[in-house]
Amino acid sequence: VVIYISHLLDEVFKICDYAIVLRNGETVGGGPVKGLTYDDIVRLMIGSKQINQYYSRQSRQIGDTVMQVEGLRRKGIIEEISFSLRKGEVVGLWGLLGSGRTEVARAIMGLDPTDGGVIRIRINGKMQPVRPSDAKNWIGMLTENRREEGLLLPMSVKYNMSLANLYALSGKRFPFIDRKLENQQVKKYINRLEIKISGIEQKVSTLSGGNQQKVIVGRWLQKNPLIYLMDEPTRGLDVGAKADIRNIINELAESGAALLVISSEIEEIMSVSDRYLVMNRGHIVAELPAEATKEELMAAAAGVR
Repeated sequence: VVIYISHLLDEVFKICDYAIVLRNGETVGGGPVKGLTYDDIVRLMIGSKQINQYYSRQSRQIGDTVMQVEGLRRKGIIEEISFSLRKGEVVGLWGLLGSGRTEVARAIMGLDPTDGGVIRIRINGKMQPVRPSDAKNWIGMLTENRREEGLLLPMSVKYNMSLANLYALSGKRFPFIDRKLENQQVKKYINRLEIKISGIEQKVSTLSGGNQQKVIVGRWLQKNPLIYLMDEPTRGLDVGAKADIRNIINELAESGAALLVISSEIEEIMSVSDRYLVMNRGHIVAELPAEATKEELMAAAAGVR
């Protein structure tokens, strides 16, 4: 007898004869795999009340442009990248492996050098140019690899959630942190995001992937940036955690934030985006509306559109 533990449903259907589904530490259902569908298992994993949210893209009010990128480039990596983000909008940036999608976000945030281009952000009601090195004042970013670039794994949940907000947490006594205020803020966003922990001093390395991702989201929610860059926000997460992250993306957009969501999974992009930017070999080769089909996105990414 082999007991195979996985949240990757394709593997479950390929390998297993019988499936048992756990949610919040309890058995919620299962049965012979031949008698189950993908939707059956998803429904058990996330609960029937959330099943429609798992599949549906939310409609929302979209406002003025809050960021413009013009001619962003880095030789051999990305070329003449130009696009805009609007208030309350989720833009999906998608492309095949090596297309340059991650490099765009890193260039905007100032994590990688660029050879040219202009970034403008709406500051005090006016579009103003900003240097990538200053972008962190208005932009929050979830990096592609949360464990290597997004978290300090040996440190606590509290420490990781406070990193982007240290100045505000110090009041007028920077660099001295108001620990009472810090604890209040961290607990506020732990409750809001329903992060499952034993306490705020728990090491972030001991959390599940979904809860680790929520810690990073909570870090930026405290800072309340105008714009979010989310690179592979659901990579490696189970179905329930993916649904939670989608809900967070929708809530942020509804609150007026502008989001650029990057994913290698086309279904993930299509579940949250109001429009799509498609990349191929370092260029944006297509801009498509939310109604675009999977086939249209794939054709554009392959350079045959």
